[in-house]
Amino acid sequence: MNNRDFKGIWIPKNIWLSTELSALEKVLLAEIESLDGGEGCIATNQYFASFLGVSKSWVSKLISGLEKKKFVTLELVYKRGKKEIDKRIIRRIPIELEDNTLYDNSDIPIAPECSDITEEEDNINNNINIYNKGLQKIANFYEQNINLMSPTIYEEIKSYLDDGLEAELIIKALKEAVDRNCKNWRYAKGILDNCIANKIKTLHDFQIEQENFKNRKKGKPKIVENTKNYKEVDINEEEYAERLRKEKMRQQKEGA
Repeated sequence: MNNRDFKGIWIPKNIWLSTELSALEKVLLAEIESLDGGEGCIATNQYFASFLGVSKSWVSKLISGLEKKKFVTLELVYKRGKKEIDKRIIRRIPIELEDNTLYDNSDIPIAPECSDITEEEDNINNNINIYNKGLQKIANFYEQNINLMSPTIYEEIKSYLDDGLEAELIIKALKEAVDRNCKNWRYAKGILDNCIANKIKTLHDFQIEQENFKNRKKGKPKIVENTKNYKEVDINEEEYAERLRKEKMRQQKEGA
């Protein structure tokens, strides 16, 4: 579907600013709408999983959530004379805009050509991509090694990322839970809460703290990172010349 003939998508303000929907749900809604040619969207969970970078089970939860929140309707079409499902049709429920008109996808405005993005905008986009990829990696690890991820746990993991914890650190906490045969979110959450309390936000700092803990048990000295800060001195040319003159005079006196 990468070669679809469309120029982009338009997301209504009511959807974009909705606090009821997660960022992933907003993206999923936009993709459902872009695939709706007027008769509904028939894309499979496998397609959406590949598009969003999450598991099929997580896609199923997202779509069910959109249906419960009354943003979409679902219709199952069965093969003739059988109880086997032939396809699923997802349809967006039209929403009321601020001017009391109903919005559907029959007349989507096309945005004008955009100018080159600024360096600041590019950095923001890169940070968003890093955030989303990290969130996807965490969700994939959780569902492959622990259990299906509930929306509550998903939001809690997002809050840890928002607090500045690296995705690799969160995955490390999940690995600790698995290795200790405590395959539940509560155990990993305890590790992450302890990291926040000790201002540990990276996997590197966590590994140093683990090594220090082992050394404390063995009575060994603490590992300290070389974090010496060198003071910067701001002087003009005249001050610099005067310092050189005094230093030269000092050396001459010592050599006399």
